[in-house]
Amino acid sequence: MKKSKVGRPKLADKELKKKSYIMLGVSALLIMILLSGTLVSLNILSKFNRTKGSVPIYKTYAQGDMFCLNGEEECFYTISDNGDTVTGLAKYNLLVGYEISEYVYDNYDDWYQPVLKTIDSSVEGYGLQNKNAKGLMTFEGTETGILNDDTKAIGTINFATGHSWGYWVNSNNYSIYEKYGTSYPTYVFDENSNLWEVIQDYKSYLNKVLDIASVEVSLMSYEQAQSLGCTLENGCDNALSWVYSSSYWLGSAKNNDDIFIIDPIDYINYYDYATDNIPGLRPVITISKNDLLGESEPETTTTVATTTKKEEATTVATAAATNPETTTTKKKVVRRVTTTTTTLENKVEETTTTTKVNNINKVVSTTKIEEDKKKSVPVVPIAVGCTAVIAGIGYGIYLLKIK
Repeated sequence: MKKSKVGRPKLADKELKKKSYIMLGVSALLIMILLSGTLVSLNILSKFNRTKGSVPIYKTYAQGDMFCLNGEEECFYTISDNGDTVTGLAKYNLLVGYEISEYVYDNYDDWYQPVLKTIDSSVEGYGLQNKNAKGLMTFEGTETGILNDDTKAIGTINFATGHSWGYWVNSNNYSIYEKYGTSYPTYVFDENSNLWEVIQDYKSYLNKVLDIASVEVSLMSYEQAQSLGCTLENGCDNALSWVYSSSYWLGSAKNNDDIFIIDPIDYINYYDYATDNIPGLRPVITISKNDLLGESEPETTTTVATTTKKEEATTVATAAATNPETTTTKKKVVRRVTTTTTTLENKVEETTTTTKVNNINKVVSTTKIEEDKKKSVPVVPIAVGCTAVIAGIGYGIYLLKIK
Protein backbone atom coordinates (compact mmCIF):
# COMPACT_ATOMS: atom_id res chain seq x y z
CA MET A 1 0.00 0.00 0.00
CA LYS A 2 1.29 3.34 -0.96
CA LYS A 3 1.79 5.57 2.06
CA SER A 4 0.27 8.91 2.01
CA LYS A 5 2.71 11.78 2.08
CA VAL A 6 2.57 13.73 5.29
CA GLY A 7 2.45 17.46 4.62
CA ARG A 8 1.23 20.73 6.07
CA PRO A 9 -2.56 20.84 6.33
CA LYS A 10 -4.19 23.48 4.15
CA LEU A 11 -5.93 26.35 5.88
CA ALA A 12 -9.45 27.35 5.08
CA ASP A 13 -9.66 30.30 2.74
CA LYS A 14 -11.41 32.54 5.25
CA GLU A 15 -8.88 31.83 7.96
CA LEU A 16 -6.00 32.37 5.53
CA LYS A 17 -7.31 35.73 4.39
CA LYS A 18 -7.96 36.72 7.98
CA LYS A 19 -4.35 36.06 8.97
CA SER A 20 -3.07 37.79 5.88
CA TYR A 21 -5.05 40.93 6.62
CA ILE A 22 -3.84 40.86 10.21
CA MET A 23 -0.21 40.71 9.07
CA LEU A 24 -0.73 43.52 6.58
CA GLY A 25 -2.36 45.59 9.32
CA VAL A 26 0.56 44.93 11.64
CA SER A 27 2.92 46.00 8.85
CA ALA A 28 1.01 49.23 8.38
CA LEU A 29 1.15 49.86 12.12
CA LEU A 30 4.91 49.27 12.10
CA ILE A 31 5.27 51.80 9.29
CA MET A 32 3.39 54.42 11.34
CA ILE A 33 5.53 53.68 14.41
CA LEU A 34 8.68 53.90 12.27
CA LEU A 35 7.74 57.29 10.86
CA SER A 36 6.79 58.66 14.28
CA GLY A 37 10.04 57.43 15.80
CA THR A 38 12.03 58.97 12.98
CA LEU A 39 10.39 62.38 13.46
CA VAL A 40 10.97 62.27 17.23
CA SER A 41 14.61 61.30 16.69
CA LEU A 42 15.10 64.13 14.21
CA ASN A 43 13.57 66.62 16.61
CA ILE A 44 15.80 65.51 19.49
CA LEU A 45 18.92 65.53 17.35
CA SER A 46 18.19 68.93 15.89
CA LYS A 47 17.69 70.40 19.37
CA PHE A 48 20.91 68.73 20.48
CA ASN A 49 22.80 70.22 17.54
CA ARG A 50 21.43 73.70 18.22
CA THR A 51 22.53 73.65 21.84
CA LYS A 52 25.66 71.50 21.75
CA GLY A 53 27.91 73.05 19.18
CA SER A 54 26.60 73.21 15.64
CA VAL A 55 28.85 75.38 13.47
CA PRO A 56 26.76 78.61 13.43
CA ILE A 57 26.64 78.71 17.25
CA TYR A 58 30.37 78.50 17.75
CA LYS A 59 31.45 80.48 14.71
CA THR A 60 34.45 82.70 15.40
CA TYR A 61 33.78 86.40 14.85
CA ALA A 62 36.71 88.59 13.83
CA GLN A 63 36.85 92.21 14.94
CA GLY A 64 34.78 94.21 12.47
CA ASP A 65 32.55 91.32 11.37
CA MET A 66 28.94 92.41 11.22
CA PHE A 67 26.05 90.41 12.68
CA CYS A 68 22.39 91.37 12.48
CA LEU A 69 19.21 90.68 14.42
CA ASN A 70 15.73 90.52 12.91
CA GLY A 71 16.96 90.41 9.33
CA GLU A 72 19.01 93.56 8.89
CA GLU A 73 17.13 95.87 11.27
CA GLU A 74 19.60 95.98 14.17
CA CYS A 75 23.20 95.28 13.11
CA PHE A 76 26.45 95.34 15.07
CA TYR A 77 30.17 95.38 14.37
CA THR A 78 32.12 92.81 16.35
CA ILE A 79 34.36 94.26 19.04
CA SER A 80 35.40 90.93 20.52
CA ASP A 81 34.59 87.22 20.34
CA ASN A 82 34.36 85.93 23.91
CA GLY A 83 33.92 82.22 23.13
CA ASP A 84 30.24 81.57 23.85
CA THR A 85 29.27 85.23 23.41
CA VAL A 86 30.02 88.12 21.06
CA THR A 87 30.36 91.81 21.94
CA GLY A 88 29.42 94.28 19.22
CA LEU A 89 28.98 98.02 18.61
CA ALA A 90 25.71 99.12 17.04
CA LYS A 91 26.00 100.02 13.36
CA TYR A 92 24.07 103.26 13.97
CA ASN A 93 23.18 105.50 16.89
CA LEU A 94 19.72 105.25 18.43
CA LEU A 95 17.03 107.70 17.37
CA VAL A 96 16.60 109.53 20.69
CA GLY A 97 17.30 112.90 22.25
CA TYR A 98 17.38 116.04 20.13
CA GLU A 99 17.48 117.28 16.58
CA ILE A 100 19.45 120.44 15.78
CA SER A 101 18.68 122.23 12.52
CA GLU A 102 19.55 125.81 13.44
CA TYR A 103 21.84 127.96 15.61
CA VAL A 104 20.85 131.41 16.91
CA TYR A 105 23.13 134.19 18.02
CA ASP A 106 23.42 134.71 21.78
CA ASN A 107 24.34 138.32 22.62
CA TYR A 108 25.35 137.45 26.15
CA ASP A 109 27.82 134.75 25.14
CA ASP A 110 28.65 136.38 21.80
CA TRP A 111 28.24 132.98 20.24
CA TYR A 112 25.78 130.96 18.20
CA GLN A 113 23.82 128.55 20.35
CA PRO A 114 22.07 125.41 19.06
CA VAL A 115 18.29 125.22 19.07
CA LEU A 116 17.40 121.80 20.46
CA LYS A 117 14.20 120.19 19.22
CA THR A 118 13.16 117.09 21.16
CA ILE A 119 12.58 114.07 18.95
CA ASP A 120 9.00 112.90 19.41
CA SER A 121 8.92 109.45 20.99
CA SER A 122 5.91 108.56 18.83
CA VAL A 123 7.85 108.74 15.55
CA GLU A 124 8.45 105.45 13.80
CA GLY A 125 11.69 103.80 14.87
CA TYR A 126 12.16 105.92 17.98
CA GLY A 127 14.64 104.27 20.35
CA LEU A 128 16.04 101.99 17.64
CA GLN A 129 19.06 102.28 15.38
CA ASN A 130 18.70 104.89 12.66
CA LYS A 131 21.17 105.73 9.90
CA ASN A 132 20.36 109.44 10.17
CA ALA A 133 21.01 109.59 13.92
CA LYS A 134 24.71 110.46 13.91
CA GLY A 135 25.01 113.22 16.48
CA LEU A 136 27.09 116.24 15.47
CA MET A 137 29.40 115.28 12.61
CA THR A 138 31.09 118.65 11.99
CA PHE A 139 31.33 122.12 13.49
CA GLU A 140 31.07 123.71 10.05
CA GLY A 141 28.34 126.33 10.10
CA THR A 142 27.92 126.35 13.88
CA GLU A 143 30.00 129.54 14.15
CA THR A 144 27.86 131.39 11.64
CA GLY A 145 24.51 129.74 12.21
CA ILE A 146 24.29 128.71 8.57
CA LEU A 147 23.75 124.95 8.41
CA ASN A 148 23.09 122.54 5.57
CA ASP A 149 21.86 118.97 5.52
CA ASP A 150 25.36 117.67 6.28
CA THR A 151 25.87 119.90 9.31
CA LYS A 152 22.52 119.31 11.00
CA ALA A 153 22.63 116.99 14.01
CA ILE A 154 20.13 114.23 14.80
CA GLY A 155 20.09 112.16 17.96
CA THR A 156 22.23 114.28 20.30
CA ILE A 157 21.69 113.64 24.01
CA ASN A 158 23.34 114.49 27.33
CA PHE A 159 25.07 111.83 29.43
CA ALA A 160 23.77 113.07 32.78
CA THR A 161 22.11 116.08 34.45
CA GLY A 162 21.59 117.68 37.82
CA HIS A 163 25.05 117.39 39.35
CA SER A 164 27.71 119.97 40.21
CA TRP A 165 30.21 117.18 39.70
CA GLY A 166 29.76 113.85 38.05
CA TYR A 167 27.52 111.48 39.99
CA TRP A 168 30.51 109.17 40.33
CA VAL A 169 32.31 111.76 42.47
CA ASN A 170 32.04 112.13 46.24
CA SER A 171 31.34 115.85 46.68
CA ASN A 172 32.78 115.80 50.21
CA ASN A 173 36.33 115.08 49.12
CA TYR A 174 36.02 115.12 45.29
CA SER A 175 37.28 111.57 45.02
CA ILE A 176 35.75 108.75 42.97
CA TYR A 177 33.23 106.61 44.76
CA GLU A 178 34.80 103.25 45.47
CA LYS A 179 32.30 101.29 43.37
CA TYR A 180 33.49 103.16 40.25
CA GLY A 181 37.19 102.63 40.82
CA THR A 182 40.14 104.57 42.16
CA SER A 183 41.65 106.38 39.15
CA TYR A 184 40.82 107.68 35.68
CA PRO A 185 39.81 106.62 33.14
CA THR A 186 37.11 104.59 34.85
CA TYR A 187 33.79 103.13 33.72
CA VAL A 188 30.90 105.04 35.33
CA PHE A 189 27.84 104.29 33.20
CA ASP A 190 24.99 103.02 35.37
CA GLU A 191 21.43 103.83 36.44
CA ASN A 192 22.47 107.39 37.40
CA SER A 193 23.11 108.28 33.76
CA ASN A 194 20.51 109.98 31.62
CA LEU A 195 21.15 107.28 29.02
CA TRP A 196 20.34 104.37 31.31
CA GLU A 197 16.58 104.34 30.72
CA VAL A 198 17.05 104.56 26.96
CA ILE A 199 19.47 101.62 27.07
CA GLN A 200 17.02 99.59 29.17
CA ASP A 201 14.22 100.32 26.68
CA TYR A 202 16.45 99.10 23.86
CA LYS A 203 17.31 95.96 25.83
CA SER A 204 13.60 95.37 26.42
CA TYR A 205 13.03 95.62 22.67
CA LEU A 206 15.68 92.97 22.03
CA ASN A 207 14.27 90.77 24.82
CA LYS A 208 10.55 90.98 24.15
CA VAL A 209 10.14 91.90 20.49
CA LEU A 210 13.09 90.00 19.01
CA ASP A 211 12.82 87.24 21.67
CA ILE A 212 16.51 87.41 22.63
CA ALA A 213 16.90 86.73 26.33
CA SER A 214 20.66 86.41 26.78
CA VAL A 215 21.76 89.92 25.86
CA GLU A 216 23.44 92.69 27.84
CA VAL A 217 23.34 96.28 26.60
CA SER A 218 25.71 99.03 27.70
CA LEU A 219 28.09 101.72 26.38
CA MET A 220 31.58 101.19 25.03
CA SER A 221 34.36 101.54 27.57
CA TYR A 222 37.60 103.45 27.01
CA GLU A 223 39.44 100.12 27.08
CA GLN A 224 37.22 98.75 24.32
CA ALA A 225 37.89 101.90 22.29
CA GLN A 226 41.61 101.25 22.76
CA SER A 227 41.17 97.69 21.51
CA LEU A 228 39.60 99.16 18.35
CA GLY A 229 42.55 101.50 17.77
CA CYS A 230 41.48 104.72 19.50
CA THR A 231 43.52 106.46 22.19
CA LEU A 232 43.51 109.97 23.56
CA GLU A 233 47.14 110.36 22.53
CA ASN A 234 46.83 109.16 18.92
CA GLY A 235 43.15 109.66 18.17
CA CYS A 236 41.65 106.89 16.04
CA ASP A 237 44.49 106.66 13.51
CA ASN A 238 44.59 102.88 13.90
CA ALA A 239 40.83 102.36 14.03
CA LEU A 240 38.55 101.16 11.27
CA SER A 241 36.22 103.77 9.80
CA TRP A 242 33.03 102.29 11.31
CA VAL A 243 34.39 103.09 14.78
CA TYR A 244 34.13 106.87 14.19
CA SER A 245 31.26 106.89 11.67
CA SER A 246 29.07 108.77 14.17
CA SER A 247 29.40 110.84 17.33
CA TYR A 248 28.58 108.98 20.56
CA TRP A 249 29.25 108.74 24.28
CA LEU A 250 31.52 106.15 25.84
CA GLY A 251 30.74 104.90 29.33
CA SER A 252 34.08 105.96 30.83
CA ALA A 253 34.93 109.18 32.64
CA LYS A 254 38.09 111.19 31.93
CA ASN A 255 37.90 113.17 35.19
CA ASN A 256 35.38 114.42 37.71
CA ASP A 257 32.98 115.89 35.17
CA ASP A 258 34.05 114.83 31.66
CA ILE A 259 33.04 111.72 29.72
CA PHE A 260 34.91 110.30 26.74
CA ILE A 261 33.27 110.47 23.33
CA ILE A 262 34.14 109.27 19.83
CA ASP A 263 33.26 111.38 16.81
CA PRO A 264 34.44 112.09 13.24
CA ILE A 265 35.69 115.53 14.33
CA ASP A 266 38.36 114.75 16.93
CA TYR A 267 37.93 110.95 16.80
CA ILE A 268 38.31 110.56 20.55
CA ASN A 269 37.69 113.41 22.93
CA TYR A 270 35.90 114.20 26.17
CA TYR A 271 33.09 116.59 27.07
CA ASP A 272 31.19 117.70 30.12
CA TYR A 273 28.57 115.08 30.97
CA ALA A 274 25.77 117.67 30.44
CA THR A 275 26.72 118.34 26.80
CA ASP A 276 23.57 117.82 24.75
CA ASN A 277 24.45 119.06 21.26
CA ILE A 278 27.31 116.80 20.14
CA PRO A 279 27.32 113.08 21.09
CA GLY A 280 24.54 110.59 20.56
CA LEU A 281 23.88 107.13 21.94
CA ARG A 282 25.45 104.10 20.22
CA PRO A 283 24.92 100.96 22.31
CA VAL A 284 27.18 97.97 22.76
CA ILE A 285 25.66 94.52 23.21
CA THR A 286 27.03 91.21 24.43
CA ILE A 287 24.94 88.35 23.07
CA SER A 288 25.04 84.57 23.33
CA LYS A 289 26.00 82.78 20.13
CA ASN A 290 22.96 80.57 20.67
CA ASP A 291 20.82 83.61 19.89
CA LEU A 292 22.80 84.31 16.73
CA LEU A 293 21.79 80.95 15.23
CA GLY A 294 20.88 81.72 11.63
CA GLU A 295 20.91 85.47 12.38
CA SER A 296 24.51 86.47 12.03
CA GLU A 297 24.89 87.39 8.38
CA PRO A 298 22.90 89.62 6.04
CA GLU A 299 20.83 87.88 3.35
CA THR A 300 23.42 88.46 0.64
CA THR A 301 27.19 88.37 0.56
CA THR A 302 28.34 91.58 2.21
CA THR A 303 31.73 93.21 1.90
CA VAL A 304 32.49 95.72 4.63
CA ALA A 305 35.08 98.21 3.42
CA THR A 306 37.06 99.61 6.31
CA THR A 307 40.02 101.96 6.35
CA THR A 308 42.19 103.18 9.19
CA LYS A 309 43.08 106.86 9.35
CA LYS A 310 46.78 106.01 9.20
CA GLU A 311 46.33 103.84 6.07
CA GLU A 312 44.36 106.58 4.34
CA ALA A 313 46.92 109.27 5.19
CA THR A 314 49.81 107.07 4.02
CA THR A 315 48.06 106.31 0.74
CA VAL A 316 47.29 109.98 0.04
CA ALA A 317 50.90 110.97 0.75
CA THR A 318 52.20 108.25 -1.56
CA ALA A 319 49.83 109.30 -4.32
CA ALA A 320 50.92 112.92 -3.98
CA ALA A 321 54.58 111.96 -4.32
CA THR A 322 54.10 109.74 -7.37
CA ASN A 323 51.49 111.77 -9.23
CA PRO A 324 50.89 115.42 -8.21
CA GLU A 325 47.83 115.63 -10.44
CA THR A 326 45.98 113.16 -8.26
CA THR A 327 46.55 114.91 -4.94
CA THR A 328 42.96 116.13 -4.79
CA THR A 329 41.61 112.58 -4.76
CA LYS A 330 41.89 110.34 -1.72
CA LYS A 331 42.49 106.74 -2.68
CA LYS A 332 41.69 104.49 0.24
CA VAL A 333 43.65 101.39 1.15
CA VAL A 334 40.83 99.11 2.08
CA ARG A 335 40.89 96.16 4.42
CA ARG A 336 37.85 94.09 3.58
CA VAL A 337 35.89 91.87 5.90
CA THR A 338 33.62 89.60 3.91
CA THR A 339 30.73 87.70 5.40
CA THR A 340 28.88 85.17 3.29
CA THR A 341 25.52 83.61 3.97
CA THR A 342 25.03 79.98 2.93
CA THR A 343 21.64 79.31 1.32
CA LEU A 344 19.84 76.26 2.73
CA GLU A 345 18.30 73.74 0.35
CA ASN A 346 15.27 73.28 2.55
CA LYS A 347 14.62 76.94 3.12
CA VAL A 348 11.49 77.75 5.09
CA GLU A 349 9.00 80.05 3.41
CA GLU A 350 9.45 83.64 4.61
CA THR A 351 6.83 84.96 7.03
CA THR A 352 7.51 88.69 6.73
CA THR A 353 5.00 90.98 8.42
CA THR A 354 4.81 94.70 8.92
CA THR A 355 4.45 94.42 12.69
CA LYS A 356 7.42 94.83 15.01
CA VAL A 357 6.51 91.72 17.00
CA ASN A 358 7.36 89.31 14.20
CA ASN A 359 9.32 86.52 15.92
CA ILE A 360 12.32 86.06 13.67
CA ASN A 361 14.00 83.49 15.90
CA LYS A 362 11.22 80.94 15.44
CA VAL A 363 11.50 81.16 11.68
CA VAL A 364 15.25 80.71 11.85
CA SER A 365 14.91 77.73 14.18
CA THR A 366 12.56 76.02 11.72
CA THR A 367 15.09 76.51 8.96
CA LYS A 368 17.79 75.03 11.14
CA ILE A 369 15.69 71.95 11.88
CA GLU A 370 15.27 71.31 8.17
CA GLU A 371 19.03 71.52 7.74
CA ASP A 372 19.64 69.18 10.67
CA LYS A 373 17.29 66.61 9.14
CA LYS A 374 19.69 66.32 6.24
CA LYS A 375 22.69 65.96 8.51
CA SER A 376 21.43 63.73 11.33
CA VAL A 377 19.41 60.75 10.08
CA PRO A 378 18.87 58.06 12.78
CA VAL A 379 20.18 55.07 10.76
CA VAL A 380 19.74 52.25 13.32
CA PRO A 381 16.02 52.83 14.12
CA ILE A 382 15.25 53.09 10.41
CA ALA A 383 17.14 49.89 9.56
CA VAL A 384 15.41 47.88 12.31
CA GLY A 385 12.00 49.28 11.43
CA CYS A 386 12.43 48.61 7.70
CA THR A 387 13.46 45.02 8.40
CA ALA A 388 10.36 44.45 10.53
CA VAL A 389 8.07 46.02 7.93
CA ILE A 390 9.55 43.98 5.06
CA ALA A 391 9.27 40.76 7.08
CA GLY A 392 5.64 41.49 7.94
CA ILE A 393 4.66 42.29 4.36
CA GLY A 394 6.52 39.22 3.06
CA TYR A 395 4.81 36.90 5.49
CA GLY A 396 1.42 38.35 4.62
CA ILE A 397 2.04 37.78 0.90
CA TYR A 398 3.24 34.23 1.65
CA LEU A 399 0.01 33.44 3.47
CA LEU A 400 -2.05 34.77 0.58
CA LYS A 401 -0.29 32.39 -1.79
CA ILE A 402 -0.97 29.31 0.33
CA LYS A 403 -3.83 27.28 -1.01
